[in-house]
Amino acid sequence: MAVEYLTVEHLSTKDLIRIFSKIEIMSDLQWNNSPCWIWCGARSKRKGYGIVHWIDWIYKPHRLLFAWAIHPLPKHQSKGELDHLCRRPACCNPLHLEFVSTRINVLR
Repeated sequence: MAVEYLTVEHLSTKDLIRIFSKIEIMSDLQWNNSPCWIWCGARSKRKGYGIVHWIDWIYKPHRLLFAWAIHPLPKHQSKGELDHLCRRPACCNPLHLEFVSTRINVLR
């Protein structure tokens, strides 16, 4: 079975303004000398991850921004997931994220 990827080759200016209007860059919350980008929009109640609608679908903003700024991600987490190196689920700074296996993410 082929792996489907979340690819974000382009975000319109309108999309970028909408997404970044819901992000607060927190200079007092840092990882590796870069600030956390805390999602201030809708969040999941269970784990606190952000929620954003884009092209008729619901995404986690950290996954959307990682796929846009760094590289495509498998759509299904069974192929791996993003680890928040800063340990803040609401952070969507792509520099604070690493694509790892589910096992590695759980062990961390």
